[in-house]
Amino acid sequence: MFHLPLKRTLATLVLLSLAGLSSAQGLPRPVSAPNPWFLGDWTCNIDGRTGWMRWMAVDDTTYCNGRVCQGNQRVTYQGAFRDGGRGWVKLVEPRWDGNDLNFVFMGDITLWFLRYDPNTWVANGNTVWRGKKYPLQCSLDEGSRR
Repeated sequence: MFHLPLKRTLATLVLLSLAGLSSAQGLPRPVSAPNPWFLGDWTCNIDGRTGWMRWMAVDDTTYCNGRVCQGNQRVTYQGAFRDGGRGWVKLVEPRWDGNDLNFVFMGDITLWFLRYDPNTWVANGNTVWRGKKYPLQCSLDEGSRR
């Protein structure tokens, strides 16, 4: 068994460690990389039709389960796409590596792809519909260029 002073010392160290963790969570998270290239408003050509795509960073610092909420320091990326007279359809699960972007179009839950050329502000790739790939080309709107 521990002696009482050693127990107090250990308890104090644990409490100080926990206090340090909780206060550190309130600090802004350092940004180690620039924002992903796909953020912003895009005008697209989807197999010969005009479409629009939008990606934005969303502060996702609070998660609630019932009446219990907890915070975390994270940013998620949300997207949407529309063409013709249809409304906006969610784009989810963006995964990018350099100038390549893969994401899921929730209209029919298919994987779409774009490869961005920073010299032209244009991304070329494809959509998938009924198992067949179709061309997709999107240009970053001037107001979204950084």
